[in-house]
Amino acid sequence: MKNLVKLNINSGKIMKNEELLVLKGGLIPGDPCTCLCWDHDLRPPNPDPKPVGYLLSVSGNCTPDCRYAFSMEWAWGFCVSS
Repeated sequence: MKNLVKLNINSGKIMKNEELLVLKGGLIPGDPCTCLCWDHDLRPPNPDPKPVGYLLSVSGNCTPDCRYAFSMEWAWGFCVSS
């Protein structure tokens, strides 16, 4: 039997493809940035973190924004730049 993971995505917080072309850096803490979000639930049978998506964080605080956007308790994220 396969394990299925349901992601509840808040579409208002998820980036469009066009927005992914211009990733924001967030070089200074608190600056807006593009977040790469991961499912970091390492409890069995999930030994490895898995990427779940990108979003634009106005606060630059990726982990809480990823948890909210993807409705995942174990989500975490970090700023990326192009």
